[in-house]
Amino acid sequence: GTLPAELPLAGQFTLDADAAHRVIEQVASQLGLPVPDAADGIIRLAVAQVSAALRRVSVQRGIDPRDYALVAFGGAGPLHAGLLLRELGFRSVLVPRYPGLFAASGLTCTDIRVDDARTVLRVLGPDLAADLAAWYAAAARQLRAQLRRDGIAAGQVRISATADCRFVGQGYELSVPVTSRSPHGIAALSARFRELHLRAYGHADQAQDVEVVNVRLSAFGALPVRPPVEPLPASRPDGGGEPAVPGQSGGPAGMVSASALAGRMSARLPGMKSARMLPVYQRERIDAGLAVRGPAIVHQLDSTTILLPGQRALVDELGSMWLQET
Repeated sequence: GTLPAELPLAGQFTLDADAAHRVIEQVASQLGLPVPDAADGIIRLAVAQVSAALRRVSVQRGIDPRDYALVAFGGAGPLHAGLLLRELGFRSVLVPRYPGLFAASGLTCTDIRVDDARTVLRVLGPDLAADLAAWYAAAARQLRAQLRRDGIAAGQVRISATADCRFVGQGYELSVPVTSRSPHGIAALSARFRELHLRAYGHADQAQDVEVVNVRLSAFGALPVRPPVEPLPASRPDGGGEPAVPGQSGGPAGMVSASALAGRMSARLPGMKSARMLPVYQRERIDAGLAVRGPAIVHQLDSTTILLPGQRALVDELGSMWLQET
């Protein structure tokens, strides 16, 4: 019920809730569970897998999720963002203005990038450092020429170099930034790799030889024109919505207008024992500075955001929603 079957998806498609029920019924019968409990279990299992992956790149690397915001994008990301916010204790969750178009809109704003790489598989030493410096110089000339053919001015090109390094005998490597592409700068890769290895794994053998597996070079061409970002209109105090809640900036957020309410529907949020009537808001009708209090559903053309009880979503001036625990 968290995807509103009554509201059209992508402007024209509607969901067949009965068909979804029949599919989950096959799973539920094998587990001896009611259909809603089986559906809830499927969601919780999926979110547990995502939580485990997030812990691997945060907690297991000494990073506290409570110091960070999670970015939830894609058509399905905001559906589960509230659960991840609660389970991992992020400071907040950022839901972009158009989460389902996040990658596509990023491509329209990003710089042009071209890459080159070479497999090395040699122990780092003076001879190799000189060899790699020559390769970086030649590759940089080629990539700059390619970007100039693409219409990028010479002054708008930025070069970034890295090297995949590991201790001899290891089966995995770390990407080490190459701050100077001179032979002396490349020889310093050994010390920088040991620093990264110590930070990532808690140890670094000072006597072990360092092997360069791959070298990589990227050239970025800055685009002269980017699509404009249109700010949202500021909120208008017309009342008729949910109670005001404190805003992210510390000041009080306004009330969600009654015009933003698309209706109410019966849905069972993850972790709930039964379905309940929830407000459904149209995101594009929520002005900047307004907040929605959970439990609620925020619907838009390209995604759906779920707010659990005890959570709120504040809309900023660029149209992003910030999910937080209240």
